[in-house]
Amino acid sequence: MSLPQVVGLGIGFRQRARRATDEICLIVMVNRKLPLSDLAAEDIVPRALEGAPVDVIETGPIRA
Repeated sequence: MSLPQVVGLGIGFRQRARRATDEICLIVMVNRKLPLSDLAAEDIVPRALEGAPVDVIETGPIRA
């Protein structure tokens, strides 16, 4: 995921209204979530990757 806003990837449980569900998914961490209308088509994180559901979570910058 070499998209400009992506800062990390993981596997975990999908979140809805800040609560974990029982659905396992690929978690894509971004600096800041933006409305789709503010993103170029090539910068939009897909809803699924190779059949696995994707959840986008705003984390802010991640530093080591």
